[in-house]
Amino acid sequence: MTHFLLCDDDLNALETLSKHIREFYNGNCQITPYLNPLKALLFLEGKPKVDMVFLDILMPELSGTTLAQTIRDKGYKGSIVFTTSSNDYAAQSYQVQALNYLLKPTAKEDITKLLTQFESQRLGSQRGITIQKKNLFRKIAFKDIMYLEVIGHYLYFHLADGETLKLYAALSEYLDELLSCEKIAQCHRSYLVNLDYVSSFSRTNVVMNDLTPISISRSFRSFQDKCVKHLFSK
Repeated sequence: MTHFLLCDDDLNALETLSKHIREFYNGNCQITPYLNPLKALLFLEGKPKVDMVFLDILMPELSGTTLAQTIRDKGYKGSIVFTTSSNDYAAQSYQVQALNYLLKPTAKEDITKLLTQFESQRLGSQRGITIQKKNLFRKIAFKDIMYLEVIGHYLYFHLADGETLKLYAALSEYLDELLSCEKIAQCHRSYLVNLDYVSSFSRTNVVMNDLTPISISRSFRSFQDKCVKHLFSK
């Protein structure tokens, strides 16, 4: 059963959001609501299984962005969605890899689009590629690839858990298959990155969650648009 945590100091907003989520799942979901962000943080510090967290940004005692950064720092890997009456905080949501940013009052159609996207991503999370190294075959899930690096005649798959796989192969052997994943994009002839692991980016560089800086080639300037589209995809 999908578990949601909702935190908003506005009771009406909290009840409306809960209603939309329950209707999408026909009641077959778990919702843990909080009016107080400090109590929500205390609950999350217990590391319960929570699939998605909805956070209002403007709350007393602790803002939604601060709460999001805190739980990310403590290891929360689930989805985060911000809800707010102002669009002035969109840039901050990128720092915590927020799934989306919704303006209040939250409309039912927006929640439906968001949850449809979320469930679609979960179903496709085990998609990946199979590589051959000598006589061994190994499947790598797309979701586990942070970035791929080409050096000489070798491919280096840098995985989210810190492991690096070295493979003697040409990028062309895997390029089409890798780019079939909407989260993987090419920013340089020698680099492909998983947008889920992008910490920040500028006109010329992208920084991954492990603080690795990667150049954005002039030939791949559209990479920036893909980053923004991925962040605010609907």
